[in-house]
Amino acid sequence: MTNIFEVFDKTGRKIRLTKERWSYILQDHYDMINYLYELQKNLINPIKITSHKKGNLRNYYTYLKYRRHPAKFLKLIC
Repeated sequence: MTNIFEVFDKTGRKIRLTKERWSYILQDHYDMINYLYELQKNLINPIKITSHKKGNLRNYYTYLKYRRHPAKFLKLIC
């Protein structure tokens, strides 16, 4: 698997995004195709991190005032 990016989140966890996973995400969230940099930035410096309801996952939140979507908050689940 080829990585698109690999970063350490604010808590020190190593998180990577593979080409395969990115293709899967874009199937339901194609509007995110131009937000790859923002995804990385959100993992490194989110506004808020909360526990996700499943397993060892976390929710990462950031605010994107220029986003062309009614919802200005970006939520990542990793």
